[in-house]
Amino acid sequence: MASVACSPAASGPQHNAANVASEKLEQDMKALKDGICMLFTNEFQQAEDAFRRGASQERFRPPADYKGVVRDSRGTFALVYAIVSFMFGLLSFANDQLDECLSRVWAAESLLLEDAPWVGQKMLLGMAYLIAGVVQAAKNAWLKSGVNLVRSLRFISVFEEGLHFDGPEAPMVRSFSLFFLGLFNLVLSMLPPQMLKIASRAGGRSLHGSRSDALRLLTECHEQDGVMAPFAVLVLLCYNISMKQHIGEDFTEEDYGRSRELLQWASDRFPGSAVFGFWQTELHTVRTEIQEACLVVHKVSDVLTKLNLPAVDSFLEQKKAMLSLALLDWENAAVGFERSLAVSVAKQRRSYVPTLSYLAGLCRTLCGSSSADPHAHENFNRVQQYSKMRKRNWPPEDDLAFQKVKEFGPKFSLDRQRALTELAEIVMIKISGLHTMPETAKRELQGMLLPRVDDPIAEEAARALLISAELARLLEEKEDAKQLALRGLDLAPRLGARGASNGTVATLHLVLAMLDVDGHMEAMEKCQKCCRAYDEALKFKRAGLARKIADAQENTASEGRRHSLGASTASDSSTLVDAEVEEADDDEFFSAEDEDDKTLEERMPSKSLGSWFRRREKPASLNNVDTDEHTSSAPGSPSSSPAQSSLSWASEIAVKAFRDVAKKSAVVGGELRLKASEQLGPLLERPLAQAAGLNAALGSASRQRKSRSSGSSKLHLESLLKQANQ
Repeated sequence: MASVACSPAASGPQHNAANVASEKLEQDMKALKDGICMLFTNEFQQAEDAFRRGASQERFRPPADYKGVVRDSRGTFALVYAIVSFMFGLLSFANDQLDECLSRVWAAESLLLEDAPWVGQKMLLGMAYLIAGVVQAAKNAWLKSGVNLVRSLRFISVFEEGLHFDGPEAPMVRSFSLFFLGLFNLVLSMLPPQMLKIASRAGGRSLHGSRSDALRLLTECHEQDGVMAPFAVLVLLCYNISMKQHIGEDFTEEDYGRSRELLQWASDRFPGSAVFGFWQTELHTVRTEIQEACLVVHKVSDVLTKLNLPAVDSFLEQKKAMLSLALLDWENAAVGFERSLAVSVAKQRRSYVPTLSYLAGLCRTLCGSSSADPHAHENFNRVQQYSKMRKRNWPPEDDLAFQKVKEFGPKFSLDRQRALTELAEIVMIKISGLHTMPETAKRELQGMLLPRVDDPIAEEAARALLISAELARLLEEKEDAKQLALRGLDLAPRLGARGASNGTVATLHLVLAMLDVDGHMEAMEKCQKCCRAYDEALKFKRAGLARKIADAQENTASEGRRHSLGASTASDSSTLVDAEVEEADDDEFFSAEDEDDKTLEERMPSKSLGSWFRRREKPASLNNVDTDEHTSSAPGSPSSSPAQSSLSWASEIAVKAFRDVAKKSAVVGGELRLKASEQLGPLLERPLAQAAGLNAALGSASRQRKSRSSGSSKLHLESLLKQANQ
C-alpha cells in the first residue's frame, strides 16, 4: 500500500516534485502487480525476486520542495515476500521454513512501523500479526500465537475503512479491503452458530459471517480488477467447486456457469497458468468429466514438476489417484498413492504416509484376490511400522489408518469385500469423493456393495447400506436412498464399539437429514463420538447443513414478517419498524440500571428495528412475553375492531420484546466482555486444544450475571489489548 498522496494545488517546482512522487507511486504499484502476475503465470522464482527487490529498495525521499504526503512502499513488498517465501518453503519441504517466515514477517512489521499511520499501513499490520499468529500456532507456540491473533483483531475494523478510502492509493487499498473482508466472512459463515457468535463479537460489525455478503465482496473485488482480483477469483472458484461439496450443498448449473466465466477471465489474463489449470481440473471432476480432468491434471503436472517442489508433486500424484478411484481403476489409484507417499518418505516427512499407505493397500487388495497380495502386505506393514514411531501430533487421518490396520490383525487378513467397504467409507466420509464418480461408476459400485447389505456381521451390513444410500441420493433416487438408510438404522442396536468408531449411525442420520427427513439432525447430535478423522468431517458437514437449514428458515421467517408488517403500513407501528434510528457504537453498552430512562430508539444497536429483528437467530418468542398489563381488558370495556385490536396487541408485544432483549443485551454484553478479558490471559497459556473451555466459561458468566457497568468492561478489554501489544 505504498505510495504518495499529492497536494491538489501543486504548481511550478512543486508541480515537478509532485510528478516525481506520482511516478514513484505508479512504479511501485506496477512492480507489485507484475510480481503477482508472475505468480499466476508460473514464473514463481521471478515473482519472489521481484518482491524481495521491492522490500530491500532504498526508502523514497521526495524533492525538498514537495509538500505532499509520502507513503513507504517497502513494508508492502516485504509482507508479500514473506507470504510467498513461506508458501514455497512449505511446498519444497524445506527445513526451518516456519522460523524463516517469522523473521521475514517481523522484518515487514519493522518497515511498516517506519511509515506514518494511515489506513493502508494499519491493514498491513493487521495482516502481519495474523500471519505471525498462524505460523506460531503451526509451531505449537500457543502463547505467542494467541497474543498476535488478539493484536490482529484490533485492525479488523480498518479494513472496513479501506472500502471508503480516498486518495491516490485508493484502488489498491479498496482491493485489499474487499478481498480480506470477503475472505474472513466466508470462513466465518462455515462455523457453527455458537462459534460464529463468539467470532463475530471478537471481530465487531466487520465480521458478521454473512455468506451472501462475503460472496458479494469477493465478486466486487474481482470485477474491479485490482491487485487482489486473481486471489478473489481463486476463492470464488474454491467455494463454488470444492467447499460447497464438503458442507453438503449441491453444485448447481448456476455454479457451473459462474465458474466457467471465472476461469475464462483467468485464462485471458494469465494464459497457461498452472494454478487456474488445477481449478479447471476440479471443475471437470465435479462435473464427473473424469477423462477431461485427467488430461488437464497431467498438463499441470508437466509444468509444476520442473519447479522441484516435492509437496506439489505429492499432491498431484494424490489427485491422479483420486481420479482413478472415481473410475474404479484400483491399480492406477494404488500407483498414484504409492508415488505420493514416496515423495514424503524421500524427504523424511512422516505425516500422511500412513494414510496414503492404507489407501494404497486397500486398492492393491482390490486388484488381487486378498490382502495376501505382496504389494498390499507391504503397504499395511508400513502403516504398522509408522504406528510404532514416536510422534505426538499425528494427523487424524494417520490415526485412522493405525486403527484400521490394527483391526485387520497381525497377518492383515481381509477379503476384497471388506477392502471395498473400507475404501468406500473413507472416500465418502473423509475425502468426499463419491459425488465425483460418473453415473456408470456409481451404479457399478452399488452392485459391488449389494452382497454386503445382508452380511451377518451387523457393522458390515450397516456400512454397505450407508454407502448404497448415499450413492442412491447422489443418483437422485431419493426414496431408495431413504429406505436403504432406514434399513441401516435398524441395525444400530447391534453395532458395537467398531460401529461407534466408524460413525456409521451418525452418518446414516446425516444422509437422512440431507434427504430432508425430519428429526435426524437432532438425532445425529446425540450419537456416540466416532474416531477423530470421521468426527471432524461429520461436524463440518453437519455445521454446513445446519447453516443451510437455518438460512432457509430465516428467509422464510423474514418473508413472513415483511408480509405481516406490510399489511399495516398506515399504522404507527409500521412507521416505527421502517424508521431509521441512530446507529450505536459497537463497543458501547448502556447500563441496564438506566434501562427505564431510555427510549426504545436509543437502545437499538442497528439502523432499523426491522433489520435488527431479522438478524437475530432466535428472536424472542411472542408467546413467552408477559403481556397481561397490555392485553387484558376490563369487563364491559368497548371492543375495537379486529384489525385495530390485532395491531395494537402486536405493537405492544413488539415493544416489550425489544425492551427485554435490549436490557439483557446490555447486561450480558458487559459481563461477557469482562469475563472474556479475565479468561483470555490464562487461556492463551494453554494449548488451543483446551480452547473449547472458553464456551463453558462464557456460558457460566451469562448465568451468573452481576451488576457491573459496561464502562469498566470496556476499559478492562482496552487494557488487555494494550498489554498484548506490548
